[in-house]
Amino acid sequence: MTLRCLYDKLETQLRSLETLGVTSDMYACMLFPLAESALPEGFLREWQRHQASMKIQEVPENCPQPQDHKLNGLLKFLQF
Repeated sequence: MTLRCLYDKLETQLRSLETLGVTSDMYACMLFPLAESALPEGFLREWQRHQASMKIQEVPENCPQPQDHKLNGLLKFLQF
């Protein structure tokens, strides 16, 4: 699966969940590790470097769920 395809599938599924009334705080803790494990090894290393350089792991004070913040960061990273 290409990274573009992975991003498109994630976006489609997340929109479907929102349509059903499922909020990101309900699924992010389970979906983030699954999405991360679907990345090829080399790309996973790039994501981890990006995470460290951008300090994505630092959760803003107003963010209720750390995994939700990380999932959003991963989706933004996949867009490029």
